[in-house]
Amino acid sequence: MSRSKLFFFLVILMLITVGTFMAGLEAQNTEKERVPVQEFVKMAQEFVELNQIEKAIEIYERIVKAVPEDFESLEQLATLYSRINQHEKAAQTWSKLLEAAPENTKYQDALINSLQAAGKRNEALELAQSYIQTEPEVGVHYARLAKLYADEDNVDAAIANYEKAIEFAHADKQTYLKLAELYFVNEDIDGAEKALKNAILHTTSEWDRQSIERQLINLYRYQGNLAQMLQKAEDEGTITFEMQKERARLFLNTGELEKSVDAFKKAFEMTNNSYKQNRVAGELLKAYLKQGRTDLALEFYEAEASKQSRSKHVSTSFRPSGITVTLGGDDTRETLINAYKSQGELEVL
Repeated sequence: MSRSKLFFFLVILMLITVGTFMAGLEAQNTEKERVPVQEFVKMAQEFVELNQIEKAIEIYERIVKAVPEDFESLEQLATLYSRINQHEKAAQTWSKLLEAAPENTKYQDALINSLQAAGKRNEALELAQSYIQTEPEVGVHYARLAKLYADEDNVDAAIANYEKAIEFAHADKQTYLKLAELYFVNEDIDGAEKALKNAILHTTSEWDRQSIERQLINLYRYQGNLAQMLQKAEDEGTITFEMQKERARLFLNTGELEKSVDAFKKAFEMTNNSYKQNRVAGELLKAYLKQGRTDLALEFYEAEASKQSRSKHVSTSFRPSGITVTLGGDDTRETLINAYKSQGELEVL
């Protein structure tokens, strides 16, 4: 109860202070250099954190009225208008920013998005097309127009403009992913495959690359030629870690245990990520046990545990239940135990 009273008191105090600041800001409107803008911005940000968006907007409106060249506050104001669905006001504010920086692509994107959100689809399309007419060799303009067409389910026009964006050097991961999705909708599987492969090439994040590789695998599965495409990638030397792992699982499911073991070992060697290696090691050990080759399972364990021990690897994790210290070889031992347990052969181990 006392905490809620304190919170209520702080909000009331803030409102009183805002009123005082507002009066001071308006009084100094003709002496801009003396306006303590940062104090007002700080207070507006505090209202945003309290989700008091209307109060924050009121402050930002006073700021930009007193200091029109404060583009950062003007940008915040436009963003807040959008948060409370005042999209026309947001569009007007982005237009003001573009008057000062007409080549700012962030402002261009925001204006078109605001017009679209305000239901002014035709205006948004006309504006997007006008940027292309002005700068016909700038890829970002085509990507922006493509997004508008995609939102309107005009798939062919969206594809054509994404291709133009790529032609003019706007070729990032997200562009290729959107293009892959559109090709898939158009039932152009080859186009979708090519776009996903390009998305992988334009990805620096290992996590993102892994996710896109899975999308590619699912595309092959949808097409009904997963095994053939994975074998083709293996033969061409373009197979990735996720593909190799999936290939190993396919062999395991069809009872081709030796091929499965070989593929799991290749996948294990394709990554230095300890988490990924542990996951693959678990599946490799299960494949050995299904073959009845406990000797190979133990040999693999001993080799990997020895490597970890020599590296003097020590990791510590903190949980509410306590502190866990993991020494070199512990991860591999746990993987081995879990593999035997899953096959019902823990007592054998």
